[in-house]
Parts: sequence; structure tokens; C-alpha cells
Amino acid sequence: MAWTQPLDPCHNLWVSCLLAVLPVSVIFWALVVRKMKGYQARLLATVAALVIAVTVYRMPVHLALLSTANGALYGLFPICWIVFTAVFLFNITIRSGQFEVIRHFMSTVTADRRIQALLIAFSFGSFLKGRLVSVLPSLSPLPCSPAWAFIRCMRQGYA
Repeated sequence: MAWTQPLDPCHNLWVSCLLAVLPVSVIFWALVVRKMKGYQARLLATVAALVIAVTVYRMPVHLALLSTANGALYGLFPICWIVFTAVFLFNITIRSGQFEVIRHFMSTVTADRRIQALLIAFSFGSFLKGRLVSVLPSLSPLPCSPAWAFIRCMRQGYA
């Protein structure tokens, strides 16, 4: 079934723009004002987007559900791929005995666990930035702060 998205479904550009930005506003409202958990805010914004797509843009329901599933899979695949490869790499380092080499290296750099956490956070931040830039090149100018990662590690009690 072919469906063409109307660019101005309300016949008023400003109203159409406000309706189009509503799901983004819902997720910010749910996270910042209501302090909801991320998955709850995401579900609420998804429902808002589906309702707007079906009622305002007159998108067929089955196409709206298919596009939602496509977006979920498109978003989950890179995350699952990173987790799978990280677990795979961790298991390889454990079985080959190389994890002890890494542990010994970290303990020889410094005995201070806070500095070790900072080094790990810096490496992890660099990895994340490299991964983000490979997915979204427009994010390359954004800083990936190791200090932020270090503070998060300290709050979680990893250091």
C-alpha cells in the first residue's frame, strides 16, 4: 500500500510543526519534569508519535506499526552489536589469560584506584566517541568528556 506523507496536514505550517515536535516535547517533559524512567518516557513518546501519525497525518495503522518496529530494530541493532562484541572480546581475554595482563598493567601504572578509574573512563569515553562518530559523523565535534565518565564511576562506587 502506497501512502504519501502530507507536508502540511493541518493546512497551517505552524500548527503542523508544533504537532510534529510534540513527541520530542513529550519525551523531554517525561524525563525532566515528571522524572520518569527512560523506558517509560520512550514508550509514552512512541505512543504520542503513533497517535499523531495515525490521526493527524492519516497514516494507515499497519504502516505506522511497521515503521515503529523498523525504528526499534534499527535503534537496537547497533546497541546489541556493541554489547555482543564487548562480551565476546571480554570472554576471549579471560580464556586466553590476557585479562590478567591488563589487570597487571593497570596496577603497575598507579596504585590509586581513582586514577585507574580515570584511565578506564577516558578509554571508555574514547571508545564511545569513536563508535558514535562511526554511526553519526555529525557528532564528531562534540566532546566526550572523560571527567564526566570518571564522576559517573565515582558515584556508582567503581573507584
